[in-house]
Amino acid sequence: MSVENDKKNSEEKSISYDKSFEGFIGNNAIVMHLKEAMKHDKVSHAYIINGEDKSGKTLLALEFAKALMCVDEN
Repeated sequence: MSVENDKKNSEEKSISYDKSFEGFIGNNAIVMHLKEAMKHDKVSHAYIINGEDKSGKTLLALEFAKALMCVDEN
């Protein structure tokens, strides 16, 4: 794969962090905290996300990681 294709693919995958957490029901406190941390550029070096099995911990962490890697802040 060429560098141009890699760049194009990464641009297609970029998301806006405001939209990345839309689908989460419950977990409002942590979602608001993560959004505010990104908004004010005060993201911690680590977060502990705990909860019951199948409560969306991994999905939340993945969406947060995608939002942190986002190039478009709109």
